[in-house]
Amino acid sequence: MKRRHSLCIALLLCLPSLSMADEIESDEALQGRFSLETVHQTMGPIVADDTGVDSPADRWLSTRIMLSTQFRPTSSLSLIAEGELRLYRAFDTGMDFGLDYGDDTLEFGRHQSARTAYWVPRQLSIQWTTSVGLFRCGHQSAHWGTGLLVHDGKAARLFGDSWTGNRVERCVYGAKIGDHLTFFTGGDYVFRDDNAEHLEGDRAYGWTLGVRYLIDKASSKAKQSVISLLFAQRFQEDRLDPRQPDGTRTRLDVNSIDLYLKWVYPLRTGASLLLESEMAIIFGETTRPYLEETFETGSDVLAAGGVLRFGYQGASVDAILETGFASGDNDPQDATIRQFTFNRSYTVGLILFEHVLPVVTARSVDRVTDPELLDVPPSGLRYTVNQGAVRNAFFLYPTFAWTPADNWSLRLAYLFAQRASDALDVYQSAINGGYNTSLGGDQPGGRILGQEIDLGIDFEHRLGSLGYRISVDGGVFYAGDAFAGIIDDPIYTTRVSAGIQW
Repeated sequence: MKRRHSLCIALLLCLPSLSMADEIESDEALQGRFSLETVHQTMGPIVADDTGVDSPADRWLSTRIMLSTQFRPTSSLSLIAEGELRLYRAFDTGMDFGLDYGDDTLEFGRHQSARTAYWVPRQLSIQWTTSVGLFRCGHQSAHWGTGLLVHDGKAARLFGDSWTGNRVERCVYGAKIGDHLTFFTGGDYVFRDDNAEHLEGDRAYGWTLGVRYLIDKASSKAKQSVISLLFAQRFQEDRLDPRQPDGTRTRLDVNSIDLYLKWVYPLRTGASLLLESEMAIIFGETTRPYLEETFETGSDVLAAGGVLRFGYQGASVDAILETGFASGDNDPQDATIRQFTFNRSYTVGLILFEHVLPVVTARSVDRVTDPELLDVPPSGLRYTVNQGAVRNAFFLYPTFAWTPADNWSLRLAYLFAQRASDALDVYQSAINGGYNTSLGGDQPGGRILGQEIDLGIDFEHRLGSLGYRISVDGGVFYAGDAFAGIIDDPIYTTRVSAGIQW
């Protein structure tokens, strides 16, 4: 017998429109850069539901080639151009989960016929430095703080690929007040970020106001102590969802406040101690969830997340203890959305967030879309699919990097993660009257996502202006009680990567 489920559980990917990197000073030298990075990865099978359906073992090749240049016709004027050619998961066997709802359920498709080659225009902008400040206009990317909310797709993490990034059409103005204070403001239209894709029909724009205080000006940016505060507004009209009952485009109007702090304490030995933190709160309203309590007036948005990092940075050793939090939502059917999502380029580990959670959430959407279950599947289901980011989670992530010789280094990381709120599977919740139900059918179910151990070895060498790197990484994930009845065996991955930079 078919059932009609009147409540939609729509979990929000909240990414504000932040408009400026935390450093606005330009390099005065004429420069060009070419880089190539290629990764061959293998992944063990991932069980996706309580019936034993899995994403089989797979292997693929991902590559990106990036070319950038900056031309300075005068001392105050710069023209900046940057482009990227990307190959994503080429030659894999494919994963068909998520296609029952639509081919855009996963932004970067993982099915066999999915697109694999992308041309990514990253920057085409003009920058003008005057006596009253700096002006920059054009197609740009940005990075703020740790990359928790805004990531340019170039700032690498210890493990994983930080390749996606944001791209916006932006005009921004920044000015220094004295030696320590920088003020900036700007407006932009979003071409692509984790929450909007212009080419898919999303329309998003916003503005930003920020201030940055340089506490201690060190010789290198990495050793500078800073505190920065940012306020941003975002106004978005989503692509049309054919399942939206009223036939209209949903909207997302949110504000964000983001505080970033980095304090570096130098030691007599030449090493330093690090304290780094970024905290963000997002609030506003949206019409995305079409629920009994929200279909007339929409939902409020109130979500928070952050990271805190303590570390020791020496000549040959970097040891960092990192912890992070992304709020969850214990009552996804009320009129307030509380779930927070990190930028997916802020990678944490190799397996859990990037691979396991996208597989199980995409499979869940397929099951709830089955016409044998619901006459009319709810709208907004693509927002429930994890695209590979930290979401509704608390994690502890100590990392260690050791360079015993100039060319060799060893990387090690341990990850413990648990949900910030009840484990919730949209299919299991649908067949259990809308109550919070885990992937294995437990109510409310365990919250521990699991543990992961990652290990990497790097060899780097430079010949004049040409540098190259070869890395071998491996990881194993042990599922926690949030996956009880689903994932019993460890999940393994291996990666071999190489990079060239000129």
